[in-house]
Amino acid sequence: MPAHFMNSLCGYRLGGNPNTSDNSDALSKELGHELFEVLGVPRDQAGPADPGAALEERVLAHLADLRPDLLIARSRSAAQFEQYEHLAVFPRYRRGHRRSEAALTPLVEASEELTSPSERTRMSALLATAVAAFHEQDDLAMALLAQMPEEALLKIDLTLAEP
Repeated sequence: MPAHFMNSLCGYRLGGNPNTSDNSDALSKELGHELFEVLGVPRDQAGPADPGAALEERVLAHLADLRPDLLIARSRSAAQFEQYEHLAVFPRYRRGHRRSEAALTPLVEASEELTSPSERTRMSALLATAVAAFHEQDDLAMALLAQMPEEALLKIDLTLAEP
């Protein structure tokens, strides 16, 4: 049994094809016509320009009436939910990662200005160890960045959550 508002979302495009069908696919158009016949959608009924968005809005309103205790929203990222928070970590890391050279170079240059040879030698040795360690970490991070796909998570059409 379709939702009570289903027929109001169904209609025909200017070319005469159902707004639920893929205009470039004959089978999809055929199935759309059959569906509309079964649902009783009149041939002269125009449908919303964006039936997907209209469907989301109507389902949201319907569910909000049924369950006012839930948070219902459109177009939310999965990463906004606790169990999927990890999905947002890598994109944040990718945007914020900077190689360590920018931070270490001024320290190396400052160590070269030390007047005491023993202080300069000690500081240079400590910095050389730090530079090597950070360089190794940078190489690992850059290898990871190079291997990770740059994909964007699609937003979920409609989400329901407890407050």
